[in-house]
Amino acid sequence: MKLLIEEDYFNKVLDIINDYQLIKQDRKANKVYQRAYLYHYLYSKGMTLQEIGKLFKRNHATIMNGLKVYKQMMETNNKGFEFAVIEIANQLKGDNIFEDPLVMDIHKALSLNSCIECKKILRTLFKSLTGVSHRKIQKLLN
Repeated sequence: MKLLIEEDYFNKVLDIINDYQLIKQDRKANKVYQRAYLYHYLYSKGMTLQEIGKLFKRNHATIMNGLKVYKQMMETNNKGFEFAVIEIANQLKGDNIFEDPLVMDIHKALSLNSCIECKKILRTLFKSLTGVSHRKIQKLLN
């Protein structure tokens, strides 16, 4: 098997599979998207469907389906897909945009379903950027 992937990147992929628990039989959308992204990444680097299947403890048909999921998500610009795979994509590229805590907080706020949690994070961001609490400014303006 001639891979178009360096050993360091292959080890990163193995770490990601373990860190994100992608071997588990989990059908949650974010896990499905993360696996599909990695299937595509590894397939594009020269691994066969069977080889990828062995890494994830799945058969080649499951990998084929994951590649279809990847293609569909890319064609539809699915935001849920983007949020699910952005951290993995950046780890593989070597860019960890999440090293900046503000970026991580913004990502969390955008990923949340709760407006209350979003507001908490946005208040924290506001204070980090300005040095003043948002509530204090509101009181001064009222």
